Amino acid sequence: MITTLSESQASAFREGRIPATEHLDTDTAVVAVPTGDPANPFTLCSVLFGADGRAIVIDPGTDTAAGREHLLRELQAIGVSTLTGVVVTHLHPDHLGLAGTLREELAAPVLMHRLEDEAAAAVPPGPAELLAALDAWGVPADDMTVRPWSERNDAPAGHLGSTRADRTLEDGDVLDLPGRTIRVLHTPGHTTGHLTLRDEDRGILFTGDHVLPTIFSGLGLGAHSDENPVSAYLSSLERVRGYDDHQVVPGHGFRFSGLAERCDELAAHHLTRADEVRAVVTDDPGASVWTIASRIGWSAGWDGLAGLLRVSALTQTDWHRSRLQESAAVSAP
Repeated sequence: MITTLSESQASAFREGRIPATEHLDTDTAVVAVPTGDPANPFTLCSVLFGADGRAIVIDPGTDTAAGREHLLRELQAIGVSTLTGVVVTHLHPDHLGLAGTLREELAAPVLMHRLEDEAAAAVPPGPAELLAALDAWGVPADDMTVRPWSERNDAPAGHLGSTRADRTLEDGDVLDLPGRTIRVLHTPGHTTGHLTLRDEDRGILFTGDHVLPTIFSGLGLGAHSDENPVSAYLSSLERVRGYDDHQVVPGHGFRFSGLAERCDELAAHHLTRADEVRAVVTDDPGASVWTIASRIGWSAGWDGLAGLLRVSALTQTDWHRSRLQESAAVSAP
């Protein structure tokens, strides 16, 4: 059963407020950093102190004037004077944004998975790439929900951060924090190099956007990967669900327990979509991605999706169709 472990964070998230900093124990605090987005009002930034008094920050949040002022003030209030590192679970601006500020203010090195650092260095896809995808997906020539995006210079590459890592991380690495064992788990799906951090001694899992208590995270919102993001995400969920006895500190929302049940809910969400895609393809084997997507029961409804949301829906539909094709190829005699 999923249990809310912070009613303060939960109520603030529902009401669009910023909750007060919370202490999980004497050496672990969670600071809610404002994002400026009413629908997703804050990022949960975790602060882990080592036995030597130095600390590591996980996901410092969005780089806004309000966020910067709030985070620096809260870090000072809880006694942060020296940071051994700023760890970002993935390169989206609401997690990576203030990493550069902490590097400048507290001489803290920025750490992220190697694949996220490579993505930060890459040139993001632009209008030409989007136009090619729209054509491949069978988007009608007179469509006005996503076609205009292919003519914009900002279409739709705003997912990637630009701050580079001072040190990169790999699966299984242990962070340099005396007296604590904080292990890196590579959990791709949301992005290619997304990572989760496990405090092995205290039973805490810092999940970034991999597992959130109420939100279904988008998939493949980073650099291109040869691995299907749906398959990667389902595998990553299976990897962490065994830590059901851990407290979960996500990137957004509120602290909770009941990780296995939440992982099952997230997996079921994507498998239901896979079943919907399979049903359309079975009925109409030659259906385009556009046609398949238009027949799926999206949370906001197909007509409620436009711009980036519809691009995301089409992308996910394409991945699900590809998984079906790969599965059929494997099972063919």
